[in-house]
Amino acid sequence: MSGRIREIAPEELPQLDALYGVGHDTALRARLEREMRSGKRKMYVWQENNEPLGGMSLQKMGKGEMRLSFLVVREDKQGRGIGGTLVDEACRLSRAAGCTALTLEVRLGNLRAMRLYLKKGFREEKKGLLDRAQMRLLL
Repeated sequence: MSGRIREIAPEELPQLDALYGVGHDTALRARLEREMRSGKRKMYVWQENNEPLGGMSLQKMGKGEMRLSFLVVREDKQGRGIGGTLVDEACRLSRAAGCTALTLEVRLGNLRAMRLYLKKGFREEKKGLLDRAQMRLLL
């Protein structure tokens, strides 16, 4: 697996709509762009040969907590370790920002993602809304 993770700029988000699945929701894309411009959110893309194959978002939540969201790997590229590499990078970036915990929310039916997060050391804290689990990793 050869690729790289890089932070994306707000103006790149429309080009990555298909990857992040926000193209159909212009209000969500506008909110993400606003949060990126204000510094509340950073978004990253995993690329191979300048082709986006995966990505994630990080948001500092206060009290030493970073929130991981929008973790995605293109379906035809899953199973290659890209998701695990993105989680590892989220941990590294969170530690570098002085955070002591990384949190996320995952759909309970997303067994592949649940297995990945548990393998990486996340623990389920509680069931959230709409059949979602809230998970936490102490860094």
